[in-house]
Amino acid sequence: ALPAAAIPEGLPAVVTTCLALGTRRMAKRNALIRHLPAVETLGCTSVICSDKTGTLTTNQMSVQRIFCFGDSIKAKMELEVEGNTYEPRGSIRMGGRKVDPLQFPVLSELAKVMSLCNLSSITRGKGGVWERVGESTEAALKVAVEKIGVDGPARKLSATP
Repeated sequence: ALPAAAIPEGLPAVVTTCLALGTRRMAKRNALIRHLPAVETLGCTSVICSDKTGTLTTNQMSVQRIFCFGDSIKAKMELEVEGNTYEPRGSIRMGGRKVDPLQFPVLSELAKVMSLCNLSSITRGKGGVWERVGESTEAALKVAVEKIGVDGPARKLSATP
């Protein structure tokens, strides 16, 4: 009985009015609000993260760069990965030049780990468009495995986990 008595009868009306006023202020700034409780969440937000890779707009994530070490810690490598969709085509480049990823044993090991510790899969959908099944991050790693070109169990794109 005590918790019920502590909440005034007019509280729900006051909260709804405050949220409606917040919605009006956001609408003046060209914000679209479909659900009233979203205003409360946005009012508490201090940082909004966005990107330019298409993850937010097309819901597709892709591996763009791979940083790894060669035979020693001093042998650092930065590799660029072509492509920004789930299509498993593209080359691996180092310093702008295309390289054979299989020449780097560390990449083969990395590809095996990225594939075997992964529950997603990539399949060709309607119209030949590549689609993911599972998490975006894991699907992006599966595509990177295909671009690296490792043989064996790591190459099974659309295998059921």
